[in-house]
Amino acid sequence: MRKNLLRRMTLCALVLAILLVLPWGSAAGEPEVYQLAVNESFLDKDGLTTANMPVAVGGTIYVPYTVFDKNKNNTGVDLGISCLEYKDAESHALTMFSLKGTLIFDINAQTCLANDEYVEMRAIVRNGKTFVPANGVCQFFGLQYSYRPTETAGTLIRIKNSYATLSDERLLNSSESYRQDRYDRYIQSLNAVPTATPTPTPSATPILPDPTPEVPEETSGLWVYLAVRCEGENTRLDGALTALKRRGEQALFLFRPEELAELDEQVRRVVGAGHAVGLLVDGSDAETTLAALEEGNALLADLVWSRSHIVCLENGNETTRRAVEEAGWHLWSANLDASPYEGTSAMNVSGILSRLEKRRSTVRMELTGSAATSASLERLLLQMEQNDYRLRPVLETELG
Repeated sequence: MRKNLLRRMTLCALVLAILLVLPWGSAAGEPEVYQLAVNESFLDKDGLTTANMPVAVGGTIYVPYTVFDKNKNNTGVDLGISCLEYKDAESHALTMFSLKGTLIFDINAQTCLANDEYVEMRAIVRNGKTFVPANGVCQFFGLQYSYRPTETAGTLIRIKNSYATLSDERLLNSSESYRQDRYDRYIQSLNAVPTATPTPTPSATPILPDPTPEVPEETSGLWVYLAVRCEGENTRLDGALTALKRRGEQALFLFRPEELAELDEQVRRVVGAGHAVGLLVDGSDAETTLAALEEGNALLADLVWSRSHIVCLENGNETTRRAVEEAGWHLWSANLDASPYEGTSAMNVSGILSRLEKRRSTVRMELTGSAATSASLERLLLQMEQNDYRLRPVLETELG
């Protein structure tokens, strides 16, 4: 009996340890919001921004590497770490070093050297910025990492050294109103909807045209989500990835589970550049679909140490949709197919813009991972930006 009690206590301790390390999910329908602090100083003191907000990828919390360098984190906190980032047309590397040792991340190769030995860590890119695994880097450099979910103000991610004066609990209590205000303002900014110009009421009196008519603002600020279907040996992503990198944009790349191994190099490049990966599967049978998704995630774990929870169903029915949602998957469904016509060498950019002009709500645009897309995507992104169509990263929490 004593042995059984001891086993139960050990099991409970193990479960508690796992819960403290793994990220918790947000409430259904709410975006995941993280508030990042170094010792007692919060980043982005003027308000939360997507650019510096930690992200969860494959169960791991990533933070901007600049958090660890006092010359780059804008908090004045010295964690004793210096960082050097090198990037050119062919290579992208990040070196982090202190008296305790050196980490070298090869972003393109998705590898990490810890004191000249390979370890299972990688850096990713989000919105043009390099992010590193918070807990892994903290452990290597002897720092403390905290993950503290709250009920109404997101999750506190805290990195601290021995000079921190407040415990996590005291910091949460003393900053409660400050964090809540930042959270509320950030959520409000995400939910902001552009105001449409009211339609004039018809009148019997002729209305003379304005001598300098203004451009209608009904499409101003329209959100656009972008996905790229990567299918078969004709997948060509070089130009598309380059265009997205130059414009500082993020997209969703959809792969078939059975083609992941064949397209492994392109999958690594997509993940390394910080884009989202989803799985493209046949949805005619729920059981077969779930098995294919599990197979796809197992391959992703082998290739890039990550898993996806975004799925695009072909021939999907209501039974399959319910099954995948209950299994924790988020459904991607396009409402604007902008794929180039088969056999053409470029996209019809002006035609796509004309179709966008008719939209009054969020657009989920889909392209093919073809040479034609690679050849024209940068021009399309530039034209969209000039017309105030704002590309938004495809987040699991925003797909419902």
